[in-house]
Amino acid sequence: QLDGGHVEFCRGIENPIGIKCGPSSKPDELAKICEVLNPKNETGKITLISRFGHQNGEKILPKLNFKSNQKIISFISTINLAQLKKVVKKKAKIVRAIPLPPISLGKGPLPLFPPDKQIKNFFNKIGTTIEIKSEKKSTNFWATSGMMAPFYEMLKVMSDWLVKKGVKRNNAQQYITSLFLALSEDAVMNSRENLKNLFKESQTPKGWNEQGVRELTLYILHISTTTRRTQSTYADLG
Repeated sequence: QLDGGHVEFCRGIENPIGIKCGPSSKPDELAKICEVLNPKNETGKITLISRFGHQNGEKILPKLNFKSNQKIISFISTINLAQLKKVVKKKAKIVRAIPLPPISLGKGPLPLFPPDKQIKNFFNKIGTTIEIKSEKKSTNFWATSGMMAPFYEMLKVMSDWLVKKGVKRNNAQQYITSLFLALSEDAVMNSRENLKNLFKESQTPKGWNEQGVRELTLYILHISTTTRRTQSTYADLG
């Protein structure tokens, strides 16, 4: 509310401010709040975090009176850039970003399209920004996020196996999660090189890893099929 205590308190804050707004937010009142909190119209001072639900995006966005010197970041995965420009009806810079859950830990990738240096620097404080120059290719990145649940399921299955072998669950889960955390960090450190090198270095002839690769071949084929299906779903939604 424009005359509320929160607005009065935030008037004295010099740092950037984020404002959450939803379907019940009134566009005119929201615009006035922005003017009160950012009277000099400083770039990056105000970030509007809108949560309308993908089904309401096309209904609500046209009602918002954006300015041409503002930057709009869309988290709506089902509305592509061309559709966003159509409903916004202003020549404002529009960037699509899809934050993934690990962002809450200050980690993980964040696909960004089209590239924007200012927004990249902003998101790099809470994760790893991956700039994408083609919106069509961006669906390939977002499709791989469909592997998050299978990854956790794999950790669970291995932990359950250790538990069945008599290991206490806390110890089992700590061992498995620590192992994969170390492997992930190793992969990140070597991410500029072909990951097949790590694949080769981690195996010994007739060892556990070679056997594991053989046993997981069918599982990997299943993941590839699932990824393609997820990618197709994103393409249909976009």
